[in-house]
Amino acid sequence: MLIDFNQHPDIGLDCDVCVVGSGAAGTVLFDMLSKAKLKVILLESGGLLPTLETQKLNEGFLRLNGRPVKEDYTSLVSYRQRSLGGTTNLWGGGCELFEEVDFASRTWVKDSGWPIELAELEGFYGEAKRYVEITANVFDERLWSVLGIPPPYKFNIADVTTSFTVKSGFLSDHGYLNWAGPVKFGRYLNSPEVAKSDSIVLYNATLTNLNSDGQGTVHFGEICNAKLDKRKVRARIFILAAGGWENPRIMLNANRGAGIGNEADCVGRYYLGHPYGCPAELICPNKAVATELFWKFQYYKVGNNRAQPYFTFKRATQERYQLLNSTIYLKGSYDEDSAVRKAMLLRDQIKYGGISSAKISSSDMALLLSDLDDLLANAYRSLSISGVRARMMEKIELNLVQEGTPKRDSRIYLSKEKDRFGINKLVLDWHFDEQEIESMYRVYKLFAATARQFGWGRVQFRPEADVNSNNPTRGLREAAHPSGGTRMSNDPKKGVVDRNLRVHGVSNLYVCGSSVFPTNSWVSPTFTIVSLAVRLAKHLQGLKI
Repeated sequence: MLIDFNQHPDIGLDCDVCVVGSGAAGTVLFDMLSKAKLKVILLESGGLLPTLETQKLNEGFLRLNGRPVKEDYTSLVSYRQRSLGGTTNLWGGGCELFEEVDFASRTWVKDSGWPIELAELEGFYGEAKRYVEITANVFDERLWSVLGIPPPYKFNIADVTTSFTVKSGFLSDHGYLNWAGPVKFGRYLNSPEVAKSDSIVLYNATLTNLNSDGQGTVHFGEICNAKLDKRKVRARIFILAAGGWENPRIMLNANRGAGIGNEADCVGRYYLGHPYGCPAELICPNKAVATELFWKFQYYKVGNNRAQPYFTFKRATQERYQLLNSTIYLKGSYDEDSAVRKAMLLRDQIKYGGISSAKISSSDMALLLSDLDDLLANAYRSLSISGVRARMMEKIELNLVQEGTPKRDSRIYLSKEKDRFGINKLVLDWHFDEQEIESMYRVYKLFAATARQFGWGRVQFRPEADVNSNNPTRGLREAAHPSGGTRMSNDPKKGVVDRNLRVHGVSNLYVCGSSVFPTNSWVSPTFTIVSLAVRLAKHLQGLKI
């Protein structure tokens, strides 16, 4: 059942499993556990659609390396959403696999290593594909052979290679432009199947407290709606799936601010930012080189999905150069004076304003007529996954995404300021260090060597980019992929949850989401979050709750 807590404050709230949050993790857990004949209540703080009032509950404070920030490096409010489907309403849809190196304990990355291996998660990645709507089985350079084409460049396998991001959401039969966007998980909850279920999706229901009376069991959760009606939810199992920022906040606020599962003072610590940005660019020798390179690293059709190759680095390269796991992807600018670009603008005028709005000069018409072969080729491509491929300018942006380093002092903690429900707001103190800076420069140095090898041009840092650990926002930002904070570890002194995502010292409390990541790779977290949720659901089914 899908129920508005504002309209039905007296609903019965006893269940087998209470899931907090309706994003990727919460939705999968609700779906799998309710289908296993368990009575599940899912709590969503927001409504069917976001409102300014509920989004204000995301407010908090930012610090950087222990100091107040001059310029925000992320947005605690707008980069996550309180509504049915959670932040899947905002995500870009990128799906990639974590690699073996991401799970390993690496000598050059302090406090790295997961208590599980990639092999333990691979099968769950397979099951996760149906939720995110992708069909790809490989995401590395082997995907070129799946496409039936050779890799565009024969890289030195020990240095640069390619990995693919596959976009969530199936394509229609009509080509590149008919991608409706990534899957928004709210559709799995607002469905006829859920409407007929005995389990409940309760929206406009904000969890305000978890109560364990200081014992090793959560007795109940307290919830509140916009009218300030308050109720208690009782369950055998509680699962926090409220997102990378909110999961630690809930735990720190539990037991009226005394906290839960925090005997080792690990809750909120080891926060992992996802540094990303464009501090460097490639200057190609001419437009022809830029155009060829750029379009070889744009979208291809893989099964019924879009997939884009990125530049990545093998484990041996990472170890040799002490790199953090990183990727570079390309962004370019059209040559506005090319015939194809003129045709694209003309097409858009007609599409959005009708034929009467089309305006074209005699010189532009002459240009179009002089390049008919290219126009016809692009007209054909516009019906396929490749889309129109116009000529590009010589300057190409080299966008970097890099894993963060685990640091105990990089943390989420509580402010004295409270939200309208009386819950302490969070403070995010992201610590960005010299290792992250040095790794970034080494990554660009390796890419520059590859660019020279293939004649792509030279790499230069943008004048406005002055990245350093005191001021990373000059060239990098935090990609709103919050991780860590309730990290997974077999050692209760080094983490918050065990390998099965149960909170150390609390018998019936679990956490699922990117907050459990000990390290965060360069990849978007959602696909791995879904895989962990599938794994947790199967684990709980095996317990026979």
